[in-house]
Amino acid sequence: MPSFLAFSLYYLLALSPAVAECLVDPSFKLDVHSHVIPDIYRTALTEAGFPVRNGTLFTDGFPVPAWDLESHIAAMDTNGINYATISLSAPGVNFLANDRAAASKLTRELNLEMYNYTQAHPTRLGAMCILPLPDIEASLAEIEASFHP
Repeated sequence: MPSFLAFSLYYLLALSPAVAECLVDPSFKLDVHSHVIPDIYRTALTEAGFPVRNGTLFTDGFPVPAWDLESHIAAMDTNGINYATISLSAPGVNFLANDRAAASKLTRELNLEMYNYTQAHPTRLGAMCILPLPDIEASLAEIEASFHP
C-alpha cells in the first residue's frame, strides 16, 4: 500500500492540469528558451577573435543576430508571448575557460545585464544565470551572487 505522502503527491500531480487551468489563463504563452545577445557579449566575442564577415559576427559557423531588449519585447508582443525566460546564447562564456578571471568577470557582467532586463520588464522576463564553468568555485560564487544582485 502506498504511503499517504506518495498518494498525496500522485493525487496532486493528477489534478495539476485542472488546478493550473484555474490559476492560469489557457491563452497564456510562456517562452522557456529565449536568447539574449547583450552588446558586452558581442564585444567580448569579437575581442576573443570570433570571425566577423561582412559586418556579421559568427560563432561556431552560425551568424550572431542583432539583438536589443525593446525589439525582443516587441517580438514577444507580435507573437502573443506573455512571459519569457531569457538566457545567453552559445558559446556562453566557455570561450574564456583558459582565463578564469576574465570568464568570471564577463559572467558577472552578463548576469547583471540580464537582471537589469528583468527589472525593466518584471512581468514579462525572467532569467537563467550564466555560470563560468568549468570553474566550480567561481560558478558557486556566481550562483550566490545571482540570488543577491
